[in-house]
Amino acid sequence: MPTVVPNVALVIASCDRSADLWPGLMMSFARFWAGRTFPSYAITNSLQANVSMVTTIPVGNDLSWSDTVLLGLKKVPEEFVLLWIDDHYLTRAVDCSRVDSTVRAFVETPGANYLRLQTLPKADRHFNQHFGVILPGRVYRTSVIASLWRKSVLEGLLRPGESAWQFETSGSLRADHIPGFFAAWREHFAIENMMIKGKLRRISLWRFEHAIQGRLLSGRPRMTLDQEMLLMLSILVNRMLVRMPAGMGRTLQHVLRGIRDRKLPAEEKQAPWA
Repeated sequence: MPTVVPNVALVIASCDRSADLWPGLMMSFARFWAGRTFPSYAITNSLQANVSMVTTIPVGNDLSWSDTVLLGLKKVPEEFVLLWIDDHYLTRAVDCSRVDSTVRAFVETPGANYLRLQTLPKADRHFNQHFGVILPGRVYRTSVIASLWRKSVLEGLLRPGESAWQFETSGSLRADHIPGFFAAWREHFAIENMMIKGKLRRISLWRFEHAIQGRLLSGRPRMTLDQEMLLMLSILVNRMLVRMPAGMGRTLQHVLRGIRDRKLPAEEKQAPWA
């Protein structure tokens, strides 16, 4: 595999409990991103991914999402990591030259620490033709979806015990004092978030199967229709929050989560659709 942009690695954050997701993810990579040029790693607990051109990094017991990622990153030699979540499946061919060009521009920018390769939330201020600046105070300033990081900055922001959802919220607060956070002007990946709270999203499953013109075999339960509707409402609220001025969106997010936590049972308070 030729390395077009040196010192950058694709790192798939996973765990053994998600091993059944790996075949679908790798199918989406093989179908839609076969020309990727970065060394690839999969962080697991003890299982081997057994996938061509992917190096498995087993880290031991599954303590939390952040603990697992932190331990895995210590074994990644590259300075920059393109962080990928194990249930984020591709549904359209990736423009490899665009990805490589944007990644190269980021790596060559002095002080660049984070780049969101999706456009929601949008950048606040122009920086160059590839990406713009994300201001402090923004909701999801540390979104993990298709995110490119200076590895040392990601390691410094992660906290043991946090889930990915908690990191996106609390990590955004911690990142406010760190400059060099950017967002791309154009979408680089067509991604379906396939799983929420251990259940497959019906609409995402349908979209992925439509994209591959086949079936995804999985024994995982599907979300109920009520859960799907609640998730769609949550997505609409989040899209409203990310379009608000810096600071305002976060304040409203905090208020909404306070209302949620007073109304929901304890086991549902961490539900991403809540």
